[in-house]
Amino acid sequence: MKSNFTNFYLKLSLYLIVFVGFSAKAALAQGFAGGRTYIVNGQIDQVLPVDTFVNLMGTGNTGAINFLNNNGVDVTQPIGTITILLDAGYSGIEPTGVQVGRANGSGYPNMSSSRPVVLKPNVGLNFVITSSTAIAANGSLFRVFGSTDFTVDGSGTTGQRNITFSMGALSSGTTCKVVDIIPAVSTFSNRVRNITIRNCNIIGNSTTSANNTYAGIYFGGTSSTPSAATLGTNYNINYVNNNIMAVQNGIYHRGFATNTTAFPSQDTGVNVL
Repeated sequence: MKSNFTNFYLKLSLYLIVFVGFSAKAALAQGFAGGRTYIVNGQIDQVLPVDTFVNLMGTGNTGAINFLNNNGVDVTQPIGTITILLDAGYSGIEPTGVQVGRANGSGYPNMSSSRPVVLKPNVGLNFVITSSTAIAANGSLFRVFGSTDFTVDGSGTTGQRNITFSMGALSSGTTCKVVDIIPAVSTFSNRVRNITIRNCNIIGNSTTSANNTYAGIYFGGTSSTPSAATLGTNYNINYVNNNIMAVQNGIYHRGFATNTTAFPSQDTGVNVL
């Protein structure tokens, strides 16, 4: 009888282990849910629900933006703003430049204006975001690539700029940008829309004699710097209350046409405030 009792609980324990393991894996397959806040605090919690991350671009799903790129937004969940909140414990040092959107240019899965994503700091905290590896030629520290409905709001405390994007000493290339917004360059043909960068310090790489970084905020192509965007009709792109320093060009925009004067008719709704 004792043996049967023991075997019953052993089987139950094994069942629970398998079930919990399955649930954790199922959680990883789901995207961010509308109306929820996900925290970046230097720790990873991938037990349902997935809610804390080490950084933005950590390996696998340890990075919140990597998770967004891989899993996207869960359309089975309610609509509403998805907040990625930088909190105490986040170092700000990323292993690479941050890219919102997958490498093939298809953005992130199920991106939608009914479930916009906002990256912001928690109240009373300041963060300097940089890369521990040098940014490659024509690259950037923070890129929105073929993605829509994404906002960086650096104001954790009202009226302040609490997020600083800094190129640092490693990234001295003259074709690098601090922040750039790039329409897709692949067969996915993703334009960019509903993108906002506000309340941030944007700092390039400089010496006592020269500003090396090409632009603080750049819109265009990546074949060279500068180059024309591969797609037109990008819209509702906003830059609001940013402090831009140590760059050759504060804000540089180049639309679909090779003639830069054609920009107003090619990419509409760009606001610099």
